[in-house]
Amino acid sequence: RYFYELKFKRACQQADAIVAISEQTAEDLVHFLKADPKKISLIYQDCHPQFRQTVSLTEVAHFRKEHGLPSAYIYVAGSFEKRKNHLRVMEAYAQLPADRPPLVFAGQKTPYLQEILKRAAKLEIAEEIYVLTNISFAKLPLLYAGASFTAYLSEFEGFGLPVLESMAMGIPVLTSNMSSMPEVGGQAALYAPPTDVEAIAMQMRLLLFDEERKAHFQLQLLDQANTFSARHMAHQLNELYRSL
Repeated sequence: RYFYELKFKRACQQADAIVAISEQTAEDLVHFLKADPKKISLIYQDCHPQFRQTVSLTEVAHFRKEHGLPSAYIYVAGSFEKRKNHLRVMEAYAQLPADRPPLVFAGQKTPYLQEILKRAAKLEIAEEIYVLTNISFAKLPLLYAGASFTAYLSEFEGFGLPVLESMAMGIPVLTSNMSSMPEVGGQAALYAPPTDVEAIAMQMRLLLFDEERKAHFQLQLLDQANTFSARHMAHQLNELYRSL
């Protein structure tokens, strides 16, 4: 960490221009690396094009059958690391009514996964947890598409791609009200403080049981997702290069 901090600080000092993928990242560059704010250009990224492709109900049904998933589930996005906040999501989930759909996690195995499974057992929800460790990147759109909603309550992100990926797939998303996530979700996502289990549970109930409110957010998903564009990103980068 020490050497990377030196490298990044020097890069910020020597660069003619710096691209930040969010306002949060721009603030962090100034705060932690003492970057010159005048050098920084805010250029939002896009998600992979596969998340903007239509998937059929047949494909989703086949994916569920292939991985032994139920017809309804909540996808808890994020790799198995502590800042992704899986533990509090499970604590909130445990407060929901008994007819709640199960939770699905996906990612490569890490020591933190064992901590997740131990907490699930302690909360007596182990039988409602599905863990997929062999999902290819190409199949991720199907994982989103089969979900009732996506939960992504990360404590910190430079951008928060799962928020955009879920919206691009037309799937409602509950995410953190801090860091870069509100920049991505805009008015189309639901928010909760990532450290507030009660607030997370309340928003999960809304997405599961308040069909009118859920429909309201679904109407805004694609419009918000379409504010992020690879074409627009390329245009901005091209203009930045031409300005140097």
